[in-house]
Amino acid sequence: QTEIMKVSASSLKSYEQCPKKYYYNYIEKLPRKDWGHLVLGNFCHTILEYFHLELIEGSKEKYNIIMKQSFERALKKYKLDNKQIIEAKEMLTNYLQSVSDKGKMPNVKGVETDFNFMINDNILIRGFIDRVDVLDDGRFHIVDYKTTKNDKYLDTFQLLIYGLWLKHTYPDVDHFRVSYILL
Repeated sequence: QTEIMKVSASSLKSYEQCPKKYYYNYIEKLPRKDWGHLVLGNFCHTILEYFHLELIEGSKEKYNIIMKQSFERALKKYKLDNKQIIEAKEMLTNYLQSVSDKGKMPNVKGVETDFNFMINDNILIRGFIDRVDVLDDGRFHIVDYKTTKNDKYLDTFQLLIYGLWLKHTYPDVDHFRVSYILL
């Protein structure tokens, strides 16, 4: 029997950048250094997950109160320096301002949605999608958060994988949107 290869968009990107990097990270699973920018990104993702889960569960609190509570809750999980805390507050304040500018909160169907599906007999694609919305016209909108404005991290391949998951999960879907939100 053929062994199933389990890959993600990030592991494939890692392999493309450097096969040795892929080997050490995904095969040998050597410990990785905690880079400050990755900690900040994970922190902001966690806050937005908590924030949108509160709304999905029906919270009627004001958005800024929910965001503040989500921020404080996430602070208990992460070790950040003052500069990172200030950066995160600025990013999330901008996020709330952009929602306010649009006039309404998106209709969020899921956050940190984990997925896996077979693309052939021996390759399983897996990962997490930051946010899945349903638009007013009924179409899905897949959102990926980025805490950088550097274009090199805006990888269309990652969004393609998310689109494949959507088509696999909802075969009748013929139109959907995918985008990055630059925090």
